[in-house]
Amino acid sequence: MKEIDMRTEKEKKVQEVHRKVCDMYKRVREESPEFAPHRVMRKIAEQFGYTTNNVRVILVQNDLYQPRVIK
Repeated sequence: MKEIDMRTEKEKKVQEVHRKVCDMYKRVREESPEFAPHRVMRKIAEQFGYTTNNVRVILVQNDLYQPRVIK
């Protein structure tokens, strides 16, 4: 049975950009682990026209970043 893609064009584009953000974060973290995650997020945000918080949310949703829990 074939699955039907029910996403709109806008949803597809957003998901593609999110995938690119995740791929870039993984690549930079592998190549340069000495950089702080927040610094990497800031540079990615600048490139995609997002805020650092938007990038952080994308990464948390895709299990690529776990924020510290303040006790």
